[in-house]
Amino acid sequence: MLAFLKHPDPWALLESFTEWLTHLAESLSVATWIPFAVVLVLAVILGQAGYRLIKLVTALSLGVVGYFLGEPLYALLCTRVPEAPCWLIYVFGGVVAILFFALAFAKFSYAWYGIAALFGYVLLEQLLPSGYKLVSAGGALLFAFLGVCLVRVVFILVTSLLASGVAVTCLGAIFPQQSVLQLGEHWGACAILLGLALLFAIVQFATNRKKKE
Repeated sequence: MLAFLKHPDPWALLESFTEWLTHLAESLSVATWIPFAVVLVLAVILGQAGYRLIKLVTALSLGVVGYFLGEPLYALLCTRVPEAPCWLIYVFGGVVAILFFALAFAKFSYAWYGIAALFGYVLLEQLLPSGYKLVSAGGALLFAFLGVCLVRVVFILVTSLLASGVAVTCLGAIFPQQSVLQLGEHWGACAILLGLALLFAIVQFATNRKKKE
């Protein structure tokens, strides 16, 4: 997580996610496409009903962030207690993840502000040339302010984009022979991603027209 914040690269993150699901399938001795199919279904659900699950999605997102922050915190603990077992890192990460999840679910508005700021920072780091981290940080704060003021609009757009990215990644893993589905290798994959994100956004806006910000 810390390395990702230093050099935000969504494509590398999706690639790491693909490798993790592949290893998971191997460890469970199941066909490789099965975990990708499950995540694909979850991505479609998120893309279509993300705003209806806004508190749960935000809390889960902070829980994931908490887990990856728990690992370096455990490494810091090991410098003080070198005899600590290595497997405890997963327990430590899980405890921090549960703590982040509980706090985010109880204090949704604060958690959403943090998620919006993180998303804004990653997005601006991709759009701006290297060496403009201060501008990215300032833009991330502005994006977070807008995210709080326009919760419905920003959350729908963010979840639609994220869900489409995960969906296309999973489709590319399920059908590796289809080059048009390979993100980072074929421009068609980006076109499908944007088209799917637009479709998800339209569905969410249409089904949440009476929802207030």
